[in-house]
Amino acid sequence: MLRKHDGFSILELIVVIAILAVLASFAVFRFMSVNMSVRGSKIIADLNSCESAINIYYAKTGTFPSDINVLIPSYLAVWPTPPLGKALINKHDNVDILLDVQATNYAYVKPNSSSELDIRVGRVTLGGMTIEQILSTSETNLTLSDE
Repeated sequence: MLRKHDGFSILELIVVIAILAVLASFAVFRFMSVNMSVRGSKIIADLNSCESAINIYYAKTGTFPSDINVLIPSYLAVWPTPPLGKALINKHDNVDILLDVQATNYAYVKPNSSSELDIRVGRVTLGGMTIEQILSTSETNLTLSDE
């Protein structure tokens, strides 16, 4: 007479565990990609928020702020800090930029009375690049570090 088994064999358990491990590896890879994309979105949002605060200050006073402390708390709650590590920015032309962010802060480029105006005066930069420079670059890999 055949004996009835009350559980799974070791082979069946190994196959199920292997399948679950493969599925988990896909989920981890997807999570890492989403995490990098969130960092990239935060960088773009931070740069936009800081520049909006500067523009509002300029519109109200007719001058650029002397430093970032003038903007807090009236125009910004706090001066943001960039997320460190790998960040992914999806450009409108379907080309992704992979950023290696080593810069520890966003820099406000204030105008000097003796300096000529350029694209970065009165702007916020990360690793020496404005938001437009980051988004218009033809490079797909950028390293942004403190100047």
